[in-house]
Amino acid sequence: MFPEFSSPGWFFLLLVPVLLEFLPEIRRRTYEEDRIHQYADPHLFPHLLLSGATAKTKKYKKIYWGFLWLLGSLAMAGPRWGYTDLEIRQPGSDLVILLDLSRSMEVKDVKPSRIARARQEIDDLLRLKSALRVGLIGYASVAHVLAPITEDAETLRNLLPSLSPELVRLPGSRLSSALDRAKRLFSFQLPGATRHLLLISDGDFDEPDLETMVSKLHQGGIQLHVLGVGTE
Repeated sequence: MFPEFSSPGWFFLLLVPVLLEFLPEIRRRTYEEDRIHQYADPHLFPHLLLSGATAKTKKYKKIYWGFLWLLGSLAMAGPRWGYTDLEIRQPGSDLVILLDLSRSMEVKDVKPSRIARARQEIDDLLRLKSALRVGLIGYASVAHVLAPITEDAETLRNLLPSLSPELVRLPGSRLSSALDRAKRLFSFQLPGATRHLLLISDGDFDEPDLETMVSKLHQGGIQLHVLGVGTE
C-alpha cells in the first residue's frame, strides 16, 4: 500500500541539489578543460587532476548529503498511511454576554451594587453551564471584546473581578455597538452551532434602531436574552 502525502509540494525541494550539482559542475568542467589545455600538455593531466581516491571520497559525500536531503523532503511532505479526517471542534452552543459597564451600574439599589450582582450572575452561569462556549463584551458608549468565544470558563471567571464602570472613560450606554461586535464574534464560529446573546444591563439606553437590529439578529439565528439588574 502506497502512502499519501499531506504536502506533496515539498518534493520540489529535490530539484535544489540537482541544480546546485549539475549547473556549476558543467561550468566548472568547461572552464577547467579550457585552462588545462591552454597551460598544460596532455601527459601532465594525471598530476593536475584529482586522484581516484579523492574523487571517490567527494562522490560519497555528495551521495550522503543527497540522501539526507531526500529524507528531509519526504518528512516535510507528510507521508501517511490509512488516515482519517477528524473534526476537532463540533458545533454546540455559543453564548456571548453583553455586560453593561455604564456609570449607572455603580448604583447600590441592590446589594452590594448593580455591577457586583451582574458579575455574580455571570459567575454562576459559568459554573452551572460548563459545556457552553462563552464570549464576553463590555460596553458603555463604546463596546470592547473582553474575551472571544471560548471553552475556558475558568479564565473568564478570573476576569470578572476586574470589570467595573471605572474602566470606562466616556459616559453613555450604546447597545447597538455591542450588538454589532457580538455579531462579528459569531461570524468566526463553526456553522451549525446555536447562538445566543445574553444582555445584562440596568437599561438606561434609548436608540431608535435597536428593534430593527434585534430583529435582524433573530433572522440570522441569534437569540437575544435580557437580564435586568437593579430595582424598578
